[in-house]
Amino acid sequence: TTTASQLHVRCGLRDGSYTLVGFVSSAHGVKGEINLDSRGISDFAEERVVRGVQLFVKPPGKRAPRGRKCTAGRRGSREGFRIVKLQGVNSRDNAHALKGSQVFVRDIDVEAADRAKTQPESAESNDAEKDYYVNQLVGLKVLLPEYDDAFLGTVIGVVTRDQLSSDPNVG
Repeated sequence: TTTASQLHVRCGLRDGSYTLVGFVSSAHGVKGEINLDSRGISDFAEERVVRGVQLFVKPPGKRAPRGRKCTAGRRGSREGFRIVKLQGVNSRDNAHALKGSQVFVRDIDVEAADRAKTQPESAESNDAEKDYYVNQLVGLKVLLPEYDDAFLGTVIGVVTRDQLSSDPNVG
């Protein structure tokens, strides 16, 4: 499930929608690894940025991200950082050239992985108890059950806790 903090940046491209998981903050070591900073962007970088996952790297000034397979991913020494090795990035100079790049995962890949992890739902499952991606909420009707499901409106967007306040107690 996508959390509110994962919604700061989304981009729609010809081949689908992407969710930002972090920024390349620097090169790490001499073998082409990068430091991926996901602080305040993604609560799921540790799950999403792992070996075998297709990541999409968008350097500053470029219009679209380029797919690169993650060949290794591990927790960095600081909270919210991952050390990542990307296919085709084999030197510190190559990694340094990616500094400032945005790193995305493709939404369809995330949703497929999440579906594969979950158990089949029982026929008695209540919609109110299901997890949803925030982008799935947009366009839904808002009904008031205490007033015989009176129509209140349609969800046109979501404002996250982080957008409302920096106070962690809000929400």
